[in-house]
Amino acid sequence: MPEDLALQLPYAKEVSELLGFKVVEKQGFEGDDILGTLAARCMESGDECFIYTGDKDALQLVNDWVTVYLPHTKPGGTETIVYDKDRVAADFGGLTPRQLIDVKALQGDNSDNIPGVPGVGPKTAISLIAKYGTLENLYDTIEHTPEKGKLQDKLMEGKNSAFFSQTLGTICTDAPIGCNLSDLYPGVPDRDVVLEDLT
Repeated sequence: MPEDLALQLPYAKEVSELLGFKVVEKQGFEGDDILGTLAARCMESGDECFIYTGDKDALQLVNDWVTVYLPHTKPGGTETIVYDKDRVAADFGGLTPRQLIDVKALQGDNSDNIPGVPGVGPKTAISLIAKYGTLENLYDTIEHTPEKGKLQDKLMEGKNSAFFSQTLGTICTDAPIGCNLSDLYPGVPDRDVVLEDLT
């Protein structure tokens, strides 16, 4: 984490708590893993879960109980796109949310230090997963598929990187966080203290 961002976190946590929000964290786990774990608990309990985030990785968590609200910057301002399973399929070539993990495993993501397969971009990654279903199935059949020539060479050379990237890109949904959903209801914000801290 960049040092200037790390220095801001204690203040962000303090203000969040003063606003009545609960701060959940676990050493060794990223924020995505906490979100994934809480989303899974909502699914288990049959509660609806709404995730507001700027991170597209959260789209892999979308299911019948989990909806992701993702801001999208465009000329003239920012709009929020609501992602349920149908919207994910519409925007990503008919894929399911879980298949987006394998897409990222192929295309990589520099912002998350996920290497992917060198030379494989988003469109190719989506078309390959749409065709073969999973990363495992792609590599199980690659020697007998029409993905010949340069693409096949890239895929074979990048096989270890693809599976490593799949692991890196998968959000944990069972982080050992010691709280129940009922512990996370927002409290009453201490507005006076927040305003004092922010002035």
